[in-house]
Amino acid sequence: MDRPKVLILYEDRVRTDEVERILCEAGFDVERASNEEEAWRILERSEVGVVVCSFEREEEAMSIESIRAFDPEIEIVLWRIPETPGEVYGVSDGALNSPEDRKKLVELVEESLKRCRTISDAKRTVEAVLAANRRLAAEKSRLEALHRRIRREQKWMIQRAKESAIEEMVGAVNHELNQPLCVIMGKTELLLKTMDAEEPGYKIIKTIWETSERMAELVRKIGNFKQYKTKPYIGKQQIVDLDRASLSVG
Repeated sequence: MDRPKVLILYEDRVRTDEVERILCEAGFDVERASNEEEAWRILERSEVGVVVCSFEREEEAMSIESIRAFDPEIEIVLWRIPETPGEVYGVSDGALNSPEDRKKLVELVEESLKRCRTISDAKRTVEAVLAANRRLAAEKSRLEALHRRIRREQKWMIQRAKESAIEEMVGAVNHELNQPLCVIMGKTELLLKTMDAEEPGYKIIKTIWETSERMAELVRKIGNFKQYKTKPYIGKQQIVDLDRASLSVG
């Protein structure tokens, strides 16, 4: 990671030159601006961690507020170059106001940069954690969607397996029942035509014929089986609903 820059903001060129010389000799990467507009351009294009500026006039105080509004995490080192030798006052974030020398200015800037780096490292850590959380959330959503699709496909496959098994059984039952039923119905119908309604056994044969008709209707429904539909039976048991499962209803 590149070291954040130090921005010097003074209208007085002599003051700017003096502070720049001190900080450059200490090894800092320095930018300079003589007004708020220049400072904003530098802040927008460079990674500035510390701003060194004056606190003597109202305009300079307004510049400080403007910088704070741009980035609340930028460290501000307020420093006034003395009018006479030996008179130097400095304050870091409004917390210090005592006579200082050049070494103290360097120390203030170094301490401010350390805080800036700590904040930047913390922000990167938080951003990395948030990015990881977003990736995990996206992966979770993907897996949940995949799980739902698998469950739908499993349900469809189970349903299709049931229908396939029933279709095979239906075909066999329809074939095996249809032929004997046709024989029974044909024979009983012939007998009924040759018998008088008052003859002994007529009612029994008619009952056999009617029951065969009912069974034939069930066989037709079985033969028209198209969908696996069930209905409640004894207890919690489910049985095939032939009326709903076949195309021929009635």
